[in-house]
Order: sequence, then C-alpha cells, then structure tokens
Amino acid sequence: MLKKMKKVTLFSVLVFLLLATSGVQAIVVENVTTGQIIFSDDGFEDDIAGGAQNAPTIGGYYTNANVSNAAAPGPYDGANYADLTGVGNFEIYFSNAVAAGDTLRLSFAMNITSNYDYNDTRVRFMDGNVELGLFEQYAGSTYGWDEATGWPSYTATSALIVRDTWQEISIEAMVGATDFLVTIDGTSELFTNSLQAATQFTGFRFTGTAVGTDNWYMDAVPEPMTISMLGLGGLALLRRRRG
Repeated sequence: MLKKMKKVTLFSVLVFLLLATSGVQAIVVENVTTGQIIFSDDGFEDDIAGGAQNAPTIGGYYTNANVSNAAAPGPYDGANYADLTGVGNFEIYFSNAVAAGDTLRLSFAMNITSNYDYNDTRVRFMDGNVELGLFEQYAGSTYGWDEATGWPSYTATSALIVRDTWQEISIEAMVGATDFLVTIDGTSELFTNSLQAATQFTGFRFTGTAVGTDNWYMDAVPEPMTISMLGLGGLALLRRRRG
C-alpha cells in the first residue's frame, strides 16, 4: 500500500511539473541532435519598451532589436515584442558554433504588417558574417534560396507567410545540408537546394527591406522544453521503483 501511494505521489508531482512548465514562452534555438537549447529569450518580457533588448536567458547575444509594447499590432505573448522595423539586420548569435552533422531548430512568432506589395523579409543562416541561405517572404510569396547560386532556389506552396497576423514559425536544418524544413502554424515544407553546405552555424540574421518601410515584428512561442524528457524520466523512475 505504501509503495502504491509513493508511486501516485511521484506521478502527481510529474503532472504538476508538466503543467507548470508547458506554458513557458520563448524565442528558442534548439540543437535537435543533442537535445540542448543553445539560445533562449523570454520574448523581451524582461526588457523595457522603447529601449534595447537585454541579454538572452540562455546563450549568445542579440543585435539591433527595439522592444515595444505598442497596441498595434500588439504582442503575440506577454506584454512586449520586438519591433524590427527599420533596424537593418537583427541578429542572433550563439555562444558556441554548431558543428557539421548537428541539426538546429529556430522557433519564434512573426507578424509582417507592411502595406507595401514588395515587402521583403528574410531569415538567414549564418557562419560568422557569411550568409549561407535564407527563408524569405517577398511580394506575397514565400521562397528559399542558396545565396551562392542566386534567387530563388525554391518557391513554397504550403508553408506560407500571411501578412497582418501573428504566425508561429520554426526553421530547421542540419549543418552541412542544402535543404531546410519550415513549419508555419503546423504546416511543414522542405525548402530544397536553399542552403550552402557549411561546416558550422553561428547564428541567424533577420533582414527586412521594402518600398517605403518594412513593418515586421517578432515574439515568443511555446518553448520546446524538456517536457518529453521529464515524462520519460518519470516513467523510467517509476519502472525502477516497480522493479
């Protein structure tokens, strides 16, 4: 009876932890191969609106993000978000480069509210200051291209950017590969031949250009925390206790 009660108590604690952590929001870069989060920010919630961003919660640093809490378009999560309008290159750098063979996943929310037909929004894979390839919204269409070979390498048909609304986006690629996977609001598409085969990734660069202005914004999405690992660890612990 005592053993059964201990198992129930342990299970209850695990459920509580899962519920308590499942709502955490962040801008995240995850090394899928190792299971480590190598860059994470709380979506600018610890920053002061109207100023520059603080250091991220985990790893690396930002450049050129303006923190906003304006009502339009309003945040996707919390009170603050990043206004990338007119900042040039907004960049995320890792503390350590990610080597060939490892797979990275960048997760964030994005809202493009430009009224200009040729608004051009780009998310680039970086090796130092070398631009390896990019995911792009241009003139209402979504593209991928290897910057060594020209534009565009790939035209999307299902994972599409929609202007004037927040969308959850993840971009995933293996270092050394020439393709990357884009998921937008649950719809995934492989962007083929859109990336140079590199020996490392050091960060991401976000660039917006347009005829007149480039209004676009960034915020947090649910963080891919070690919820599944916690669950598996709990099951393993229960099995050990049962044995």
